[in-house]
Amino acid sequence: MRRDTRKRTELKAAYHVENWAQYNAGLIARGDVTMWVDPRLFVPPLEMDVRERGRSCVGSGAVVQMLPVLKQVFHLPLRAL
Repeated sequence: MRRDTRKRTELKAAYHVENWAQYNAGLIARGDVTMWVDPRLFVPPLEMDVRERGRSCVGSGAVVQMLPVLKQVFHLPLRAL
């Protein structure tokens, strides 16, 4: 592999942090994602209100479609959803 033998003529800019509290808060909040979801998505229809023993919970179609997309986008295990 050939290496570039030319030297860099422009100097790299120096960055100095002046406000450490704001810098650290920005690092912490870097991975935060805010999602607005309509609360009506989580209200089950009337026929789903009665639960019997052993019956699995059934969600609305929109929520069932939304969860695999979130799993794929954020690389989450199913339990983390």
